Amino acid sequence: MRRKSFQLSRVGKNVPKPHVKTVALMNIKHFFRKLTRQLSRQPELPDQIVHNLIKRLNNTRDEELSCDEVFALVDEYAEANLRGEDVASLKPLIRHHLDMCQECEDEYEALLQILEGASSN
Repeated sequence: MRRKSFQLSRVGKNVPKPHVKTVALMNIKHFFRKLTRQLSRQPELPDQIVHNLIKRLNNTRDEELSCDEVFALVDEYAEANLRGEDVASLKPLIRHHLDMCQECEDEYEALLQILEGASSN
């Protein structure tokens, strides 16, 4: 069975071809909606979840850090932040990952609170 790729419809000859990334994101949205229906027999993923996923995929960069890589560096990042260093510009890949990954952001915030508590004692 051949799979059909979701394509944006174009009307007329002067309509530009959609960007490859746009088509890929629409394919991913379609895939997740279909998968959700199959797995849970529920109607569909809520639009907010789909839009959040697309936003995250759209904001990916050519160079990304994994959660494990961020976890290995987050203590150094938090300590530099407490020293008043501009960690967002010094370590932009870590900041980008924290902006994209709620679990890592939560770990970072918890570590920051612990370090702030320890420095005030």
